[in-house]
Amino acid sequence: WEGYVMIYARGLPDGSLDPAFGDGGFARLAFVHPDFGIPYDFALGTAAALQPDGALLIGGRCYLPGHWGTCIGRVRSDGTQDTGFGSNGTVSGDIGAEDMALQADGRILLAGKCDDYCVQRLLPDGSPDTGYGVNGRVTVPMGPRWDEIRAVKLQADGKLLATGLCWMQATGSMDFCTVRINTDGSVDSGFGVDGIAHTRATPVEYNSLE
Repeated sequence: WEGYVMIYARGLPDGSLDPAFGDGGFARLAFVHPDFGIPYDFALGTAAALQPDGALLIGGRCYLPGHWGTCIGRVRSDGTQDTGFGSNGTVSGDIGAEDMALQADGRILLAGKCDDYCVQRLLPDGSPDTGYGVNGRVTVPMGPRWDEIRAVKLQADGKLLATGLCWMQATGSMDFCTVRINTDGSVDSGFGVDGIAHTRATPVEYNSLE
């Protein structure tokens, strides 16, 4: 296999690798571009979510020259790849995923960048949830360039808070922007100004939301 893979490990309480997980404690996921049918040149894991059945969803960004994409796979509790998820165990998309959230009904929310703020929702089997946003995807324009979600958090009412970095043309600065998205994928206009809250930022990374 040529190209990069995502590698995850499971440890025991004493910090040693769990030999019952994958290959000596490691699980490996390889991804293929959905249009070109070739392995990605680069794979970076950025998020993981543990499902109630003990399976692990592993997501992140994959890269071919000129193209960032979303990669997500499902690993069973023993570390083997779940080939019933997506296409032979993996799903690839066209946003650069930075974070992930798991709904109580098993639906999967992926968030990241596509020049704007982008959120994609998948059904439990990895197929797009076409009832969310437009064909399973929500795009929220923030600034004129380089906007990306860095972290998401589900509220108790099912709405999604997504925060990250946005370029503000008026100030010539990179700010923090947070948007709240309704359960159907529409922007919650009752949050901030038209659904978006802006905060002036210092030049630091913003990778969590509490």
